[in-house]
Amino acid sequence: MRVTLTAEEDSSIILETLDLQDILAEVENRNIKMNLNVAAIQAEIVRPSYLPKLIAKGKAPVQGKDAELDLFFSGNIESIFTEVSGVIDYKNHMNIPSVRRGDVIAKKTPPVEGQAGYDVFGRVLFSDPVKDIRIAGKKHVEITQDFLVIARKEGRPRVTGHQIKYFDINTAYIVPSNVDLKTGNIVFAGDVIVYGDVTDNMIIESLGNIYVSGSVFNATLTATGSIAVKGNVIGSNLYSGYFGMLYNRLYNSSKQLIDIFEKMMQSAKMLLHEIGKKNMQVRYGQVLVLLMESKYQQAGDVVKELLGVVAGIQSYHKEELIQLKHYLELFLQPAKMIEMMTGHRMEDFLRILREAFMFVALSQESHVEIQINQGQKSIFKSNGDIFIRKEGVIQCDLYSAGNIIFILDNSVCRGSKLEAGDTISAMNVGGVTGAGTSLKAAKKVIVKKMFEGSLIGSV
Repeated sequence: MRVTLTAEEDSSIILETLDLQDILAEVENRNIKMNLNVAAIQAEIVRPSYLPKLIAKGKAPVQGKDAELDLFFSGNIESIFTEVSGVIDYKNHMNIPSVRRGDVIAKKTPPVEGQAGYDVFGRVLFSDPVKDIRIAGKKHVEITQDFLVIARKEGRPRVTGHQIKYFDINTAYIVPSNVDLKTGNIVFAGDVIVYGDVTDNMIIESLGNIYVSGSVFNATLTATGSIAVKGNVIGSNLYSGYFGMLYNRLYNSSKQLIDIFEKMMQSAKMLLHEIGKKNMQVRYGQVLVLLMESKYQQAGDVVKELLGVVAGIQSYHKEELIQLKHYLELFLQPAKMIEMMTGHRMEDFLRILREAFMFVALSQESHVEIQINQGQKSIFKSNGDIFIRKEGVIQCDLYSAGNIIFILDNSVCRGSKLEAGDTISAMNVGGVTGAGTSLKAAKKVIVKKMFEGSLIGSV
C-alpha cells in the first residue's frame, strides 16, 4: 500500500507574534540606524501586506564637476591657402587663427567639489574626486583672478603642455620666396610661413606651426605644432607635435650634451679626489680638457653641432642665447677652457642647457596635424591627424597617433606604409604593379578600393 501525505499551512493558528520592539531590536543588531522609518514598520505589523518594505535609507553622494577649459580660438588649420582663378591669393593667403591685443582667448571653469553621502549603516559614501586643470600664461598672456586668459599682443594663440596648460601668443617668421642656400636653414621660436618652395637639403625647425605655399623637395621640416604644405612633398621628412620635438636639433643636441656633461662632471669629481690624495693641484678646466680628449671625445662633435644650430636661430631669449653660445665656443678652445672653467661655471652651463632643452619640450602643442596634397618617397610623423587633401601618396611612410584621412575619392595610396593610433580612411589602395601597401590602425581601417596590400585593424 502506498500513502501520499500533503501538508497545508493553516493561517488561523498563530504560533508566535512579533511586536515592534522585536523588529527594532533585530534592526539594531544589524546596525541599521540611518533614517529609520518606524511608522512603516508599525503599519506593516498592523496591516500586513507581506511585501518588502523600505524601513531605512541612506543618502547617495552628490558627484562634483571636473574643471573645464573653453578655448575661444581654433587650433586647427581650416584652410591652408586660398586660390583665386588658379592663382594663390597672397593678400589673404592663410586662414591662420589669430587674435588681437586684449582678446579673451580661453576661460577656465574651476572644479566643483562633490558632497559625501552615507548608507543605512552610517558609513560615509564619498563622491568621486574631481579633476582640476592647471593653466599658466607665458610672457604675452594674462590670466585674471576669474580664470580668463587674455592676449597681450597680436598673433596666433596656442596651448602647450600636458599637466599644466601653457598659453602663449606666437609670432611668425615670413620667408617671401624659397628656403634655399641663400636663406639658409630656418630655426625659429614661433610659426614659419614660406611663400615659395623648400629646396634640396634644407631644414626648417619651428617651435610652432609651419606653412609652405609651394612644394618641399628632399628637405626636413620639424614643428612642435602643425605642418601644412600647399604643393607636393618629395623625398622629405615632416615631423609635427611630439615628433617635431624629438627631431628638433636644439632639443636633441642639448639633451646629448646634458647627458655627456653630467657624466663628465662625475668623472672630474672622482679624478680631482684622486689627485688631491697625492697632494697635487690641478685646475678644473685642465681636468675637463683631459676628459674630453680621452673618455668623452664625442662631446666636441655635439658642441659643434649645437653651436651651429644656436648660430642659426632667428628668435630665442637673447640673454640665454648669448650665454649658451659663449659656453659652447669656450669648449672648442682648450686653452681658454683651462683658464676659465670652474665647477660653478660648469653648473651654470648645465642650467642653461637644461633651460634650452625644456624650452623646446614645453613648445609641443596640444592639437597638431599634418596637411599635404601629394607625397612621394617621404616620411610623415604626427602625434595628431594626417590629412592628404588631393592626389595621394606614393612610396611614403605615414605614422599618426590619431587618424590618417584621404579626402578625395580619387586619391591614391601606393607602395606606402601607414600606421594610425585611431582610424585610416583611404580611397584607392595599392596598384596592379609596384611595391605592396600596408595599412595598420588601432581602431578601424576604411578602404574604398584595394588592389594589393595588407590590412591590420578593424575593417
